Amino acid sequence: MVPGMAARILLLAACLAVGACKPAPPPDVMKRQREALDSAKAVDDVIQKQADDQRRRIDDAGR
Repeated sequence: MVPGMAARILLLAACLAVGACKPAPPPDVMKRQREALDSAKAVDDVIQKQADDQRRRIDDAGR
């Protein structure tokens, strides 16, 4: 073998091994954001309903 050939073959094998690895899929950030937004909308709906009920009770008490 030619001097340094073993090192080159080892380096090539290492590069191929690393290149064959698949990167981890990125976290689904949009899914988490969508879930947070849906949760916030649900809370907003509850608050709006309570505010409407309170306004209606105040209006009914003023009559």
